[in-house]
Amino acid sequence: MKIDFKTLKMMELRSSPGEVLDRVARDGDVFIIERNGQPKACLVPVSFLLPDIPPERIAKELNKLDAKDESYKLTINEAKELEISCLERAAGENVVITLVLPHGYPSTAPRLYAQQLATDTPNRWPDGSLSIFG
Repeated sequence: MKIDFKTLKMMELRSSPGEVLDRVARDGDVFIIERNGQPKACLVPVSFLLPDIPPERIAKELNKLDAKDESYKLTINEAKELEISCLERAAGENVVITLVLPHGYPSTAPRLYAQQLATDTPNRWPDGSLSIFG
């Protein structure tokens, strides 16, 4: 992915912060902020660092887990997707179940992975995610 950084002097940012923020959020502009001729920070869209999922949707999914007293771990993977992992027991063994909420969720289907399953376990996609129906 090629990123087209633009240089923005600190004085320009101070004079119109709302306009600059709108350009970042709306247009995806990326700025390197300079002060005294030195680069000091970057201003990037949130989607560069976090999943492109509405925060209220994430809260809804986590509330469902909390309501069932599930213990879970949240992480963000290299593709900036939200991963929710839970430890479950299956056939007497501990299995880590990981639900990946991709960018655009819920309009984009989530992926479900189960660690510690044999590689020849049926109903799996080529990426190792489980093929769940219904």
